[in-house]
Amino acid sequence: MNFTEPLEEAEKITLREMLANHPSSSVRMRAHAVLLSEKGFRIKELAEIFDKCRQTVSGWITAWRRDGLTGLFNASGGGRAKTLTEGEESVAIEIIKKKNLEE
Repeated sequence: MNFTEPLEEAEKITLREMLANHPSSSVRMRAHAVLLSEKGFRIKELAEIFDKCRQTVSGWITAWRRDGLTGLFNASGGGRAKTLTEGEESVAIEIIKKKNLEE
């Protein structure tokens, strides 16, 4: 089943606050999933609610159990690697700025 352990009141308050106010929609979604999991919603149900695959939601719950609040945040280094070096990026920015001034 992969439910969260019963949450302490302070955790519930923090998760509700994150759900209501955190600037990252991903963090808000994960906080909501943890709250619902504690109420007995199954991974499959959460996946349907959030329109994510089961593995993704299971990863959220596992990260919460392993890391607590920090498990709700995206790990650094995610996403596509840069294709330009810093020098190439600077040149590209200058070309774009020049092009925009000409228009």
